[in-house]
Amino acid sequence: MLRYLVTTGRSSLLQTQRNRPLSTIATSRISLLGQSRNLLFKTQQHNIQQTRSNASSATAVAVTSAEEMNAAAALCCLAADGDLNGLKEAVKKYDINSRDYDHRTALHLAAANGHAQTVEFLLENGAASMFDRFGMLPVHEAKRYDHFQAEKLFPRQNTLMTIPPEFFTAVPAAKELSDKLRHQMDLVFQLIVRDETFAYSLVASEVVRYYADLGLDTYYFDLFTPPQVAKHISAFITSKHAVLHGDVEQDQIHINIHDENSLFTACSDSNRAAAEEAVENFAASSDSGFHVTYFKSRKPIVDGKSERLSIFHVMRDRYENKDALDSDDVYVTATPYFLRTKKDRTVHRYQDMMSQTMDLPYPIVQSHTPTHTFTHDIKISHRAGRDNATTFLRQLSRTFDYLGVEFHKLHIDTFSNGINVYSIYCNAEDADMKMIENYSTLALTIPDVPMYDNFLEGKISQRQLMYLFSATRFA
Repeated sequence: MLRYLVTTGRSSLLQTQRNRPLSTIATSRISLLGQSRNLLFKTQQHNIQQTRSNASSATAVAVTSAEEMNAAAALCCLAADGDLNGLKEAVKKYDINSRDYDHRTALHLAAANGHAQTVEFLLENGAASMFDRFGMLPVHEAKRYDHFQAEKLFPRQNTLMTIPPEFFTAVPAAKELSDKLRHQMDLVFQLIVRDETFAYSLVASEVVRYYADLGLDTYYFDLFTPPQVAKHISAFITSKHAVLHGDVEQDQIHINIHDENSLFTACSDSNRAAAEEAVENFAASSDSGFHVTYFKSRKPIVDGKSERLSIFHVMRDRYENKDALDSDDVYVTATPYFLRTKKDRTVHRYQDMMSQTMDLPYPIVQSHTPTHTFTHDIKISHRAGRDNATTFLRQLSRTFDYLGVEFHKLHIDTFSNGINVYSIYCNAEDADMKMIENYSTLALTIPDVPMYDNFLEGKISQRQLMYLFSATRFA
């Protein structure tokens, strides 16, 4: 229940919080469940103050007069308690649409507390559905607290809880978001707010930044559903603000969300090796096909810090034709997940590479110029085997680090004939492509053994590496 208090001319809401854990499926090195209460209290205080300051400078918000606030206080107290008789008398004296300091009206409070009869009375007597200072309509309050009887009294339009405009002014890139992404962002925002874990203003600012300013490839928002993105952002908010408040160092962020067939792991870039190991272990434990997608943010997790966000997603899926070991037909050897999620032109490229790879003892590498934000789409096809014991993820990652080539998106797709295809999106120079091809071939030929570390550290040459590997393999 929401109770309405009036203090020095300003209104505040005391909310009876639902006792729900921050997340039962997200684990982190910052001990999310243990520290959440203290962390969220500090975060909410800081963010509410900062948001009010930003809002006052970013948007022109009309100041409510003392007379109107006094009227709103009387009406809101009665509406919050569902005192219908009291309201009937009060509206004879006060404007039914009187707003308090935060531009909240009696209709907001009646809807938030689920007093359907009170909502009906107010609407029938001229109460208007107006946005409060935080961009909330009365119907949003009813939806937020699952008051269906109150919610259905409102017209069907504008029932989606949207992010107030002032939160976009601090992120210029938000203006470039497509209508599709803006709609998805509002859905995600609504899901997190309704969970009641974080302050409203904190959610608004962090969701906008996650979508528009962090610099994740837009395919991330196609890959995951709004409820999945909401889980990711909730865990991200907690981790990020633990860093801001000094509870952990920026390089200690590590989040895992998983079920039987999928793994989502997000971490600061310094923790990428540990995340890669988790991905490889998850893939190795599967007796079916799997698909790995990797994203890296272009901007730091926390403004003023250096660590960026690395995200891995692994999806398991059974092969339709698991015994098609000798087939070079991508439609026969692919998983249903692959065929559902890839465009026709991409499937045709995979088919071409698969046909070339079947009879070769070494990987083949092709580079294309993608149609989006990267200079090169590098595809590597390699017959790695069907046991999933080696995904070569860490090998490729370390090799690209060694070459000084940064990639912000990667896919690994497996097929029932034992072929793996790696798609790496990066901004490499054309002159470096031959070197990338040579070193990538080497990375997929030599397993993850100490001698490869010696090579990357410059202790042995490429020729010596190949000689030592051949000697140990065929000895």
